[in-house]
Amino acid sequence: MGFDRWLLRTLAQHRVAWVTQVAKAAMRVGTSLMVIGLIAVLGAVYLVVTRRWRQGASVALAVGATGAIVSVLKTIIDRPRPPRVYSIIWVNGPSMPSTHAARIAAAGAGLLLAIEWRNRRTQVVVCLAAAFSVIVIGFFLVYLGTHWPTDVLAGWAIGVAAGVAAARLSRSVGAARVRRE
Repeated sequence: MGFDRWLLRTLAQHRVAWVTQVAKAAMRVGTSLMVIGLIAVLGAVYLVVTRRWRQGASVALAVGATGAIVSVLKTIIDRPRPPRVYSIIWVNGPSMPSTHAARIAAAGAGLLLAIEWRNRRTQVVVCLAAAFSVIVIGFFLVYLGTHWPTDVLAGWAIGVAAGVAAARLSRSVGAARVRRE
């Protein structure tokens, strides 16, 4: 817990107004049911139009499994949130692991690994953008004092593991289907 407290205290002591505003805005957008619903609908339309059912199933499985795993772990671990003195945004409930960090990592890993990339440059750009997004969201969670740093690290590990497992399952189902045809 020494590293967690040190990093949280250091960030709290060196907050910058514009970074705080960006972090708050990102958290509002990321937790808005309307935004999440819009992304889900747009994603579903894209999957229908492009006929990428496996990739959609991979992301849904990764995010769903991650939510279930995180829920169970939060109940078992029951780690308290950082003290209010470090928090700009107060959140109730257990802290470990971070649900937001886990879900964004699961969605990113599940999608990036399930896609059969045709262009290496596009793959690299999309992977870097996804990694950047995951890291920034994780940073904001700690910066705002809603999570300890190790909560975010644990969330990332769970999310990536679920994403990898879902993508492997998706690819193996696809390969089995191709062999049957």
